[in-house]
Amino acid sequence: MAALSESRDFVAERACPACFGIAARTVGPLENTKLGHYLRSSYELLHCLECDVVYLSPLPPASDLHSIYMEEVQFDFYTEESSSAVVEFAKGRMVTLMWRLGLSGRAPRVLEIGAGPAWMARAAKMIAPKSVTVGQDITSEMAGKSPWVDHYLVVPAEDPKIAALGPYDVISMTHVIEHLPDPVATLKLLHPLTRGLVFLTAPHRPVHWDGSIEKWREYSLNHVPGHLQYFSERGMKAAAEASGFEVDYWDGTPEQGQSFEAWLRPSGRI
Repeated sequence: MAALSESRDFVAERACPACFGIAARTVGPLENTKLGHYLRSSYELLHCLECDVVYLSPLPPASDLHSIYMEEVQFDFYTEESSSAVVEFAKGRMVTLMWRLGLSGRAPRVLEIGAGPAWMARAAKMIAPKSVTVGQDITSEMAGKSPWVDHYLVVPAEDPKIAALGPYDVISMTHVIEHLPDPVATLKLLHPLTRGLVFLTAPHRPVHWDGSIEKWREYSLNHVPGHLQYFSERGMKAAAEASGFEVDYWDGTPEQGQSFEAWLRPSGRI
């Protein structure tokens, strides 16, 4: 079975996860960076010629993704001391988002998808203690360790409990969208729950990427097979349009361009 799963004859090449185009340049092969007994050991890294998104092809087998996210610990390296810088960053971004939304006189309602330690929920509670915070994740690893989350739901993103607690002023996906097999489908789920902004951070590009596979192999945020796609501004605009959003803000410069930050708003809203 492993030999079959490695053969390109039996695995369909993946379309771009942002614009769904199939005109892609092959950057080169990437070996798994995560140790484990996986069905696949390598992938092609493709670069969409239409929207500039870089992504793995084909999609990892569902069993491999299950092993990564359901059978392994994800957040054991965080301590209160090491978390302090992340919390300060989240507070700064939450203050800016609340200003953008005109929420200076009202505590926000915040949803975190793929919450983990729920940094933005924590920031909201620190800034406005009456904030209502909801976290969603598919594992319970951090559910009992995040007291700043009012409702920590260990459910799929499409679970109706999430909608029942909405709508939300801020929906946060911090270093989540790169893990999603179908990011546009997830954004479509969030669209009717959004009365404000969707806040995204994720890996972007290696420093001074020259288009080569060598730079990508050196990239500290190259995690195979966990990171499935790396958005560009053009790609984020394509994914936003496909899911009923517009890009309100884009910054591709954090960490010398290795990460990006984007805010999405439902189309037609100011």
